[in-house]
Amino acid sequence: MARARKTRMPARATVVLAACLLASCSPYVYKQEIGAFNDGVTAIIASYESGRKSVGDAIAQDQQQAFISGRVKLDLLDGCDQVDPSGTPPRLPPCAVTKFPATKPPVQPPIETTLANAAPDFDALRNYAAALSAITNASDDAQLTAATQSLISSVDGLTTAAASLSSAPAPPQSVINASGSIIGRLVAVYLDTRRYDVLRNTVPAADTSIRTISQTVKAALLAIRAQQLLRLEKEMHAAEAPLQSDSVSKLSAAEYQSDLAILQAKVVMFNQLRAIDPQVAVGALVDAHHKLAQALQNDTRQAQPVYVATVNFLNAAAQLQSAVVSVSASSRPAGRGK
Repeated sequence: MARARKTRMPARATVVLAACLLASCSPYVYKQEIGAFNDGVTAIIASYESGRKSVGDAIAQDQQQAFISGRVKLDLLDGCDQVDPSGTPPRLPPCAVTKFPATKPPVQPPIETTLANAAPDFDALRNYAAALSAITNASDDAQLTAATQSLISSVDGLTTAAASLSSAPAPPQSVINASGSIIGRLVAVYLDTRRYDVLRNTVPAADTSIRTISQTVKAALLAIRAQQLLRLEKEMHAAEAPLQSDSVSKLSAAEYQSDLAILQAKVVMFNQLRAIDPQVAVGALVDAHHKLAQALQNDTRQAQPVYVATVNFLNAAAQLQSAVVSVSASSRPAGRGK
């Protein structure tokens, strides 16, 4: 009877098995969840940027109309004659149209100040989400090292932004910097396990900061929505006026159709934006990040709750972006030009 040949497991296979046992399942399991989180944050940022621009444009249009109605004498600020920055730190002086004589810049409306002050928090959120995505997409040791450094920097940015908004103690710096020790370690362990270690050392530490800056994000998006709804409400009633006129029956079919199409488009945008609550999207953002932080902190490797939360966030953020951007992109006048 032939004797069974004893096989020995190659050393490399032993390392593979050890890595798999250590991870229980692939640590790469959160790649699509973090991708969805990053996409959701991108949609939130787009809503803010597009909405902020639309608010600024509306304010400028109102100012222009006030100038036209009053036929006021105008002037340029002295800063319009300076083309290079000056001072420490170097800055460009304001250049704007204002009432004559130009003695000081026009007062910035409170809504513009609010939205401008929120910019650092949106930037911190953008950088953090992008850094998380870079970790999951790192394809070699050098990329992972660079992505880890970016993630550490982005967590520091989140902490700084949150600290300016809250008196609550910041996460211990030792916890945040713990991910720095990942660099150069686990060289013999597979890259996805290293990715997991980096995420586990940083995401839970950032969770409190995400919750804190979400208040600024929510307030800014609510302010944008309120301003856009107010603008749309005025435009709807302006578009309604030609169709309520006593002379409406004298309009040609083409003129009537044009006015009706404009009015209906305004109503569609109004209803779309009115149905969207930025608080839902921001709440979903906080929940998605918290679910990911909990899963990493508890080392559960359970992807389903994280997946559901991140998909909910992505959907809510995409709906918000669609509504806000649609209104922002609409520059059509309320009624036929006369």
